[in-house]
Amino acid sequence: MTKVTIGIPTYNSEKYIGKCIESIINQTFTDIKIIISDNCSTDNTLSTVKKYAEIDHRISIHESDKTYTAGENFNKILKLNTSEFVAIFHSDDIYQSTIIEEEVMRLTKYPHIGLVGTLGTTIDALGNHINEFEHDNEILKLNKEVYNFDEAMLGILSDTSLGRKNVLFFCTPTMMLRKKTIDAVGFFNDSSQYLSAGDYEYW
Repeated sequence: MTKVTIGIPTYNSEKYIGKCIESIINQTFTDIKIIISDNCSTDNTLSTVKKYAEIDHRISIHESDKTYTAGENFNKILKLNTSEFVAIFHSDDIYQSTIIEEEVMRLTKYPHIGLVGTLGTTIDALGNHINEFEHDNEILKLNKEVYNFDEAMLGILSDTSLGRKNVLFFCTPTMMLRKKTIDAVGFFNDSSQYLSAGDYEYW
């Protein structure tokens, strides 16, 4: 069984999907499969991903027969997953080459934790660096690698209450979790209530 499934929900993602896929197929951790779930794109997203699927057998493409909410599309990926670990990566993001390796290492090191994520860097359309996300000072004082629920909530609340755009507890497109965590807590809210923030509500 493949160790990790990387899911990529897509919708009219032609501008960045190629760079996203390249950053995933060139990871240092290679025991992965990539599920691309396209939500009725009307641009060249599908033709682009099909070109990558032709050269990398780890990529599978699932085309929707109707338009789904973001949560429904995320859930399609989770229901297709059979790996021990699964991540939903975003089609307009680029991933550092060691992210999967490092996240698998931490899930293996700490068998009691349900999920893992990272911070990130903001770049522009040309890949130029804009800024780095960082933790709030109260989280930094804890100096921890694993957080309990109360500490995580403190970090999440600091994201929005301080008015600093570069303060973040976790970057949603970096989250990886165990399949058994999904079995325990269920799936994404598949209504349109949270629009594109449905993943943040889930994590």
